[in-house]
Amino acid sequence: MNNRKFLKRGLLIWLIACLLSSVLLYAEQIRRQFWDLDRAFAAAFAETGAVLTQNESVLPLLNGDEDLAALRKKFPQIRDLQKTQGRALDAARVEPVGDTQYWLYNPWRQIRVLIDTRSVIGARPHFTRLSLDLRGNVSPPSEEAFWHWQRQFSLHTQPFILRAEARPAWLNVAPVPFVLLWLGWGIVIAAGGVILWQRKQRQKADQRARYYQHARLNTLGEITAGIVHEINQPLTAVQTWIQGAQR
Repeated sequence: MNNRKFLKRGLLIWLIACLLSSVLLYAEQIRRQFWDLDRAFAAAFAETGAVLTQNESVLPLLNGDEDLAALRKKFPQIRDLQKTQGRALDAARVEPVGDTQYWLYNPWRQIRVLIDTRSVIGARPHFTRLSLDLRGNVSPPSEEAFWHWQRQFSLHTQPFILRAEARPAWLNVAPVPFVLLWLGWGIVIAAGGVILWQRKQRQKADQRARYYQHARLNTLGEITAGIVHEINQPLTAVQTWIQGAQR
């Protein structure tokens, strides 16, 4: 009966330990997903910033007579190249065309290039949304976004904002760590249970040994008292007879 209770307690402790540690391990895996996405966003920001800087560096070198096909082989983000006339030097350097394209002007050479941001950002399948705000407006994240990133480029002519949204992959967790965790807790609790069980068995054995020792001492005391009584009784009678004879 005691062994059964001992096993039930060990099983209960194992279940509680597995539950608590599994919750912590699951939270840690979700947190790692966030940091992986955060690093992916930082990489996307760096790559996009490099392309935007490339646009500003290439534009002053163009004169408007370049072959567009040859130019796109080197710079795939450029979709079109046109000459302009009478554009003021202080006019806007960027004019958005929709949400994914914009004209980048060089008023000194009177040319402009059409940049497609889809080739600038590239494919990022880990994000539910990755966009480049061409107007540089700071906006709150959407209601569907669980994680949100937003960072503005420090370029003078292209102060765009890179935005990204993502949701945790709640079911995309590795099962192997959980299995190893449960097995580890099972081994630890089983080993601890065996140690405690052996200790209790030794304590019970010591208690039984002390009980038997006390019982033997009590029995020996009773036997000794009986022997003393049996010896004292005739000696007392002899002493009485001797005293009577002396009188």
